[in-house]
Amino acid sequence: MTMDDRTVLSYWQRPGDQRTYGSDVCFGDDDGTERDCRQYNSDGTYSTTHYEFTDKTKRNPVKAVLSDPDGQRLMEADYEYALDGFGNWRSRTVWVWMRESGERRLLEKDSRTLTYYPAE
Repeated sequence: MTMDDRTVLSYWQRPGDQRTYGSDVCFGDDDGTERDCRQYNSDGTYSTTHYEFTDKTKRNPVKAVLSDPDGQRLMEADYEYALDGFGNWRSRTVWVWMRESGERRLLEKDSRTLTYYPAE
């Protein structure tokens, strides 16, 4: 892969090879709450995933949008959280929209219990 700043100038992989480490490239925005990633295939085509996060730590995405090279939206995931006092999620709901169905559907509901121990 050859790059100039945030622009991919060229990408090459042996035709027919599986995707390998280095087949993806990601760039973040200046305030740190968004990231764009391209996932390259051996034929030079790629898809792009745009992520939006709750904050600069990039731990909790609020949206992920998968698009084709023409910018057409293929799939979108929306995340909803209930956070504790430390900013860690206690419950998370993930909704997914897919172009084929055109419908937004519930994908999963997750919950977790975190235990914090005082520093000594």
